[in-house]
Amino acid sequence: MFRALTRPVGTDVELKARCSTGLTVTEYIGGQMSASTASMQYSALDSDKVLTFILRNDDKLKDDSLVFF
Repeated sequence: MFRALTRPVGTDVELKARCSTGLTVTEYIGGQMSASTASMQYSALDSDKVLTFILRNDDKLKDDSLVFF
């Protein structure tokens, strides 16, 4: 109960997942309200929430390349 009442919480959050060239975020999944497929919106966000999105591979990635999110 103490942790639930004292942990930091962000309110009115709009989040956009960004990734390396060659990948595209196609869909967000979860209990959020999405205004579009470009971002997801939460009324409150804390450290116990899970953010899920689906990626599409647009280009061939090299075996030795790094991918960032």
